[in-house]
Amino acid sequence: MFTRKVRALRTVGVVGVLAATSAFARNIDVAGSSAARLLAQIAAVGRAIQQAESTLGSLNNELDQVNQEISELMTGGAGDVSEEQHVINLQTLAALHAEAAEIEGDIADVETEIAQLRQTYQSLRNLCAQLFGGMSGSGPTPDRI
Repeated sequence: MFTRKVRALRTVGVVGVLAATSAFARNIDVAGSSAARLLAQIAAVGRAIQQAESTLGSLNNELDQVNQEISELMTGGAGDVSEEQHVINLQTLAALHAEAAEIEGDIADVETEIAQLRQTYQSLRNLCAQLFGGMSGSGPTPDRI
């Protein structure tokens, strides 16, 4: 299922980068760090944010599709349906609602990860600014490198 693929991608990709960058940010020695390494880490976190935002878009699309299926099932021919078909429709509806709830949980998880990645990204940018002498307007800054 698409959700499981996204969850696996998210778990392996975004969470792995988040863990690595958080550990890096906690243990960095600004005075002795390589500027290139810091900039590479900023770029990696930026890519992870883009990947997470793409995943979020995919999850939102999937949720829209499930909600559309629910809507179609709710509005489709309730009058001339056999009792057996009515039971099948109710079971399908319950399964779709469960899937929607699971997707909503995944969306919340990805939104949390995006917020954490953005915080890590900003922390790394601040470290870079310290490394390059601050944002006083003189010298290179992360935006100008």
